Amino acid sequence: MPLYSCGCDGCPACGNFGCGRISPARRCEACEPHRVARKKAQAKERPSFRERGYGSAFERNRKIRLQKDPICTCDGCPSCDGKPCERASNTADHIVEKGDGGSDHHSNLRSYCGPCHSSKTARTRPGGWNRR
Repeated sequence: MPLYSCGCDGCPACGNFGCGRISPARRCEACEPHRVARKKAQAKERPSFRERGYGSAFERNRKIRLQKDPICTCDGCPSCDGKPCERASNTADHIVEKGDGGSDHHSNLRSYCGPCHSSKTARTRPGGWNRR
């Protein structure tokens, strides 16, 4: 089993920031419960899927896109070390974002795996996730 240096991201509860403890997980046992608690608190503040404008049309077109492209369509992001991805797709990403006038039509969606979608969102949105 590989070991990792704790990559905690500034835990306010325990005061750690990259504490460097060695652990079989990406975060040490001291930091992980605080990270989980922060994530839950952030999730409560975030509007629901429906409140963010994703309705039945998106669900229908998401299924169409994922059936057409069952393998991630990323052409080489940092998550894939710059090589085309070969993971199964599970996320429909808007080519033209909804906030920029993009539609939920399947022609405006592309299939990504979770890591590639996270990488793309972090690179293209100012401030990363949940910021517009």
